[in-house]
Amino acid sequence: MTTPAEKGHALEIAVQTIETVILASSPALRGQPFKIERRKTIIVGGVHHEIDIYVKVGVPGYESIFIFECKNWDAKSVNKNEPIVFSEKIKAAVAQRGYFVAKEFTKDALAQSAQDPRMTTLIATEYDSTNVPPPHAFHFTAPASAKCSTTFRLAGTEGTKIIGAILVSGAIIRLRGVDLLLADYMNAWVEKLYAERLLYFSTVDLADGVRPMPAADERRVRRWRMCDRRQGDGSRAPRR
Repeated sequence: MTTPAEKGHALEIAVQTIETVILASSPALRGQPFKIERRKTIIVGGVHHEIDIYVKVGVPGYESIFIFECKNWDAKSVNKNEPIVFSEKIKAAVAQRGYFVAKEFTKDALAQSAQDPRMTTLIATEYDSTNVPPPHAFHFTAPASAKCSTTFRLAGTEGTKIIGAILVSGAIIRLRGVDLLLADYMNAWVEKLYAERLLYFSTVDLADGVRPMPAADERRVRRWRMCDRRQGDGSRAPRR
């Protein structure tokens, strides 16, 4: 038999998982770092507040905070007192928005929640996974191999003068005063381009199988220097 604590933990884990997927896949938040913590305790003015799900999105100094309260109750509905307490947690956490997740709310609880414009109530419905059919047109994508073809053009020639073959392996570039392995720079660029292209690549009407997904990108560098990595003493010599 599942205990109330176990049921509460199950809802928290479900909310955490869903929120992680949303933050990782949302085009509006693409590239934004985020952190999700469960059962986080904050202390404000000497008062301890336990936050079920604590979400921070953005770079340090410019973060947005969202918190979740989860009540997986079967025997009773959430009453008006719970939103009052949660409203204080939103204030203490300086959250942009707080989400109260429960199976059922009383009318007074909903009315009380509406008093705080930062609070949103969400209804949680539990299903038996063995009896629930997959959504219509359910599908998923999985990354395959990526092949890259790169052309280097000399700056100031309007892109008409192509630089000859470059041995990427072991080559070092100096970009904005920092030495980088050209292979690492190119691989990171390809991974970023692949992820962005996959995000908008429609697969709903495609049959099962491996599909080509072409993508192209261009970067302009005002000044860079490429070097060879020599064997032995590890010294480098510039290439032109």
